[in-house]
Amino acid sequence: MSSAATLSPAQAQAQAQAQAQAANAAAQNAILTQCPREVLKLGIFGPFAPGALMRQKLTNVGLLRSILLHVSVSYNVTTAATQSRLSPWNILSNIKVKDYQGTDIVNVDGVQLYCLQSLKYGKRAGLTNATNQTLPYTVPVYSSNGPMSGAVANNITYDFFIRIPLAYMPEVSLKGALLMQSITGEAFVEATFNNSFFGANDDSVFSAGAGTVNSINVTVYQDYLNLVNSVLPYILPNSKTGAVAFTDQFYVYELNGSLVTNSDLAAGQQKLLNYPNFRKVLSTLVRFDQGGDALAGNVTSIQLVENANQYMQNWSEKALVQHVREGAGFDLPPGIYYLSTRNWPIDTVLYGNVQLGFTPSAVPASSSLSVLFESFYQRGATLTGLSQGG
Repeated sequence: MSSAATLSPAQAQAQAQAQAQAANAAAQNAILTQCPREVLKLGIFGPFAPGALMRQKLTNVGLLRSILLHVSVSYNVTTAATQSRLSPWNILSNIKVKDYQGTDIVNVDGVQLYCLQSLKYGKRAGLTNATNQTLPYTVPVYSSNGPMSGAVANNITYDFFIRIPLAYMPEVSLKGALLMQSITGEAFVEATFNNSFFGANDDSVFSAGAGTVNSINVTVYQDYLNLVNSVLPYILPNSKTGAVAFTDQFYVYELNGSLVTNSDLAAGQQKLLNYPNFRKVLSTLVRFDQGGDALAGNVTSIQLVENANQYMQNWSEKALVQHVREGAGFDLPPGIYYLSTRNWPIDTVLYGNVQLGFTPSAVPASSSLSVLFESFYQRGATLTGLSQGG
């Protein structure tokens, strides 16, 4: 009688991983093909004033893939105004999604989210009439009804949409989707509105001119999959083994744009920023805020650095802008730069010290760097958050 070959520990582990991956893929396919997509309109919230916070509880239903915000602004222009190169997206100065543990799984500003969603899908997010842009980085920003009017008038209404992803790629990958089938606990979406609509730089919604804001209203939609009974065995633990087939539900698709620093920024000197620990980093978005203005031409190099001296990516400003254009078909607003590791995520558990290197050629007064990390991490893992290198 022949006996089955004995697997080494490494072979047994590899076999178990392959089986788990196959079970997860089968579970995801079943959920995507059997569960109807539903959209729940939570309501219209407001009116809000500039600087106010909207905090809305999410409904406990289904597998949450994304949240859509429809922002409607009413304003008056008393002195002809110039739209900022970062608006309308900078109307949202902060966007958060808090899960049942109170963890910010999304913590970004509107500009960061607009740029990332556009880059992921290779088209300007939420737009219908945008055109490709060319050097020297003159990038007007459009929304579904064109540029914001800066002509003198009262009761101007402007609408735009922005989608907050919870699942990585909702149509094909549910990794990170938030399981909302709970009778206890609460999850929230939050939006903070820019307190400067009429100012003197690009951080304001209008970078010149004067006026007043009448109201800001937000319609919130939950985009989710209705979990039918046939897929529950994939999601719930097996009654005999305790195993769960759909393991992607245990991962967070994290958008963390909370790292802002103005220390050690000097012309000709490399500034190093540490990558977050215990993540698989898919991409990095950097904004060089130059005294509130969105400017290009003041950056010498942008680098992805491993162990202090090994360059995994090493770009000049113009070369990186051109690289993004080749992939996406458009330019980002000036002063915003994107490093993609999407096809080979940076696993900061396996790698040594991974850092972003940023060398400016000029540093105007009141300049700062803000960084968005797009990552995966496992729910319940002990995370050290973001730390700032020297």
